[in-house]
Amino acid sequence: MHSMRHSNFIILISLLVGLWICPVMAVAEPVQTDSTDYDPVKGNQQVKKLIGNIEKKPVDPGQYESLRNEIAGHLRQGEKQQEVLQKEVEGIDAALKALGDKVEGESARLAKERAGLGSMRKLKEAQLAEYRLLAINGKEALKRLEVKRQEGQRSRVLGKEAPLWSLVTELRRSAGERLLPDWAKIRQGIQAVTEHQVVALVLSAFLALWLFAMLAVKVERYLDSDRGGSLVLLVALINRHSLLYRLGLAIVVGVTSASWLLLPRDEAASFLPWLSLSLLIALLLPALAESLCRSTGQSTLGGILSVPQRWLVRLAAVGAALLVFTLGAPDLDLVSEPVSLLLRFVVVCCTTFLMALTIISLSCFIPVLRARGRMLRFLLFVAAAVVLYLEVFGFRAFSSHLLSGFAWSFVLFAAAVMVLDLARAFFAIVFDNRHRMFERLGIRLDEGDEDELLRGIGWLRAILKFILAVSILLVLVEIWDFAGVYAQAIVAFLVNGFEIGKLLIVPARIVLGIFIFIVGWSLTLWVKKILDQKWEQEAALAESTREALLTVTGYVCYVVAAIVGLSVAGVNFSGLAVIAGALSVGIGFGLQNIVNNFVSGLILLFERPIKRGDWIVAGSTEGYVKKISVRSTIIQTFDRADVIVPNSELISSPVTNMMFNDPRGRLKVSVGVAYGSDTALVRRLLLEIAGGHGEVIVDGSSPRPDVFFQEFGESSLNFDLLCHLKNIDSRVRVRSEMNYLIDAAFRRHGIEIPFPQRDIHIRTTA
Repeated sequence: MHSMRHSNFIILISLLVGLWICPVMAVAEPVQTDSTDYDPVKGNQQVKKLIGNIEKKPVDPGQYESLRNEIAGHLRQGEKQQEVLQKEVEGIDAALKALGDKVEGESARLAKERAGLGSMRKLKEAQLAEYRLLAINGKEALKRLEVKRQEGQRSRVLGKEAPLWSLVTELRRSAGERLLPDWAKIRQGIQAVTEHQVVALVLSAFLALWLFAMLAVKVERYLDSDRGGSLVLLVALINRHSLLYRLGLAIVVGVTSASWLLLPRDEAASFLPWLSLSLLIALLLPALAESLCRSTGQSTLGGILSVPQRWLVRLAAVGAALLVFTLGAPDLDLVSEPVSLLLRFVVVCCTTFLMALTIISLSCFIPVLRARGRMLRFLLFVAAAVVLYLEVFGFRAFSSHLLSGFAWSFVLFAAAVMVLDLARAFFAIVFDNRHRMFERLGIRLDEGDEDELLRGIGWLRAILKFILAVSILLVLVEIWDFAGVYAQAIVAFLVNGFEIGKLLIVPARIVLGIFIFIVGWSLTLWVKKILDQKWEQEAALAESTREALLTVTGYVCYVVAAIVGLSVAGVNFSGLAVIAGALSVGIGFGLQNIVNNFVSGLILLFERPIKRGDWIVAGSTEGYVKKISVRSTIIQTFDRADVIVPNSELISSPVTNMMFNDPRGRLKVSVGVAYGSDTALVRRLLLEIAGGHGEVIVDGSSPRPDVFFQEFGESSLNFDLLCHLKNIDSRVRVRSEMNYLIDAAFRRHGIEIPFPQRDIHIRTTA
């Protein structure tokens, strides 16, 4: 088994190395270094020339990136030289300051040096002005280039071409000319692939085959269909197909990934990346659509789609593949333009019709779409009509944008569903195996600890869902924004933020700070539990000491997590003096009790006048200390009611601690006997009962049990039995047991315990 794993690992490494070496050998070129000498005057002239060219004539879409890089290079040089010259000017100013003010009669050498420094400073200032002008022109050129790009993008998308009827007329005029593809150009496109790229494509195909063979079945076995969601259902559906289908899909996946990484996609002779992508869509889309229907509707692997529905999905997948190749692949110039545009119209019409029917047919498996069937059919009809209208009247770029928007929206929807399913499966696995994971960490969980730890995971899931929702929204805006303006504006808003007065608020940093604080808070809970059970094994640490250390450690970790989160969120700690002043005013008016309780809690934790488990009496509250926090202390009464007592009351008011330094305590049992009873016998019986009880201390470490004749009562002789117990916490139980024993002993010896009696004398008068 181990040798097989090692061999598989060696094969994987070899394939990855081969994939890395091939493109490196194919594209390795000598690296050109930038010249260190830069003339700002020529740079300004070149930037102005670029601005003039941008304003005069439209820029080709492929040239925007090169123009932006060229302008950015000039701007970068200008900013870099500005920093250098600024430092030189500051050095010259420092030298002039060291020479002092000009005075009459100074030496010629000093005057010459001062004049030289002044001339040098003027020269540097002139050069600095040139670089500043270069920076201004460069920024202005970038702004104009971006505006020109947006205008060009809008004009290309919204531009009108020849309508469909003019193409039909032109096709009639040129009947018989280039109606068949030019196969020579196809051969040239295939021959353009180099030997290194062919080797990389073959290695990628073998790597994909190996991954499918090793991982597909394991993924399906590792997660069941209920937890794995759409991804596991997709893998299961692929595994249920024939071996030929799986081999073909693996080869297409490997070739598609390698061709998109190695081969050019925008050259006229390159169509292999788009061809492999189209084949991948045709093979994978039916299984993907069925897995999404199963994950949102039914999760079993039984028959969910009927035979007509399956064939409809397959035809729609083939149409989508043809549509992607038709709209995405570069113009191969295989046929004449009218024939190409008519074929495009046929593909768009058929695919739009098939896609609408497929969505309507599969909407019954998705609850959200099933509840809005009429609205869905209306929207699909409107979308199909708009696309066909744009194709007929020549707005083909806009039609392509709408179709690509729908396609990318579907890809985004599928990716979001799979990511959520994977996250849900991951958290389900963690929840089911939490006890095993905690045992490996040496943690024993009770119900309260488990709820507290899982609460942190819940907050983490919530913030991750929020980040995912915002990311999906940004991608949707990027997909449908044909000018590329709104997506950039939203990203700039999230990353750069906005100012309120002098306060800069950056939403992205705030969300990241909240995420870091939640992670720190969750880790603090885990660290406290690990330390608690680790210190529990240390005999030198008392329970109260361990609790105090855990409380302080927890608050320190919380404070550190809060400080790190606030720092990442962009909070400026230089203004803490102002905040401290505001807090002092707040403390003076309304926060006195809160601060008093906080300080009192720290005193209780460090001085430990009371500890968890102590039996205390605070005012009218008597019970056991359940928890000591920084603000308050929870006392559980004998009726098991929790009383929350502010810490300031425990510091400023008298508190009786029955178990302060020693759990031992004195028990007093009072009993009365009838007049005429043998008092010596009463004393002996009480001492025997006390001495024979296991909880009474008789070894001399505390006063021995004793009996005191207290008084002659109205109807009884009253005695008090005083004894010290090993644990005063058992006082109620021991008193009850002794009362039973005293009653039994007195009955055996004929000692009567009287009840109050009164004699009433009635006097009568004549």
